[in-house]
Amino acid sequence: MAGKIGGTVSDRATAIRGAVTAWLASPRRIVLAAGGAGVFAAVTGAVLAAAVAFALVFEAWALSTGNTTITGYVRAGVGRWPYLVIPSLVGLGVLLAHFLRFSC
Repeated sequence: MAGKIGGTVSDRATAIRGAVTAWLASPRRIVLAAGGAGVFAAVTGAVLAAAVAFALVFEAWALSTGNTTITGYVRAGVGRWPYLVIPSLVGLGVLLAHFLRFSC
């Protein structure tokens, strides 16, 4: 019995079965099933939260004591190496997208 799209019903069923089997056997599926991505996301989130907390404490200390703040260091770096700003921001965007893609 030929289907409307082309090929027999059994050919399409075999193709679908093969695609489902390949998806179930993919390494990403195995990592997700084992909880590996959840552990990675939890550790990465904890490290990022610690880095933000450290930056906030450093910024508060720098403001209260009159030392150079994080913004001052960033401005000095941009003024000294302006040609590195765009590549570093692109790299930061790629890392952020990669983290968001595989943690959600």
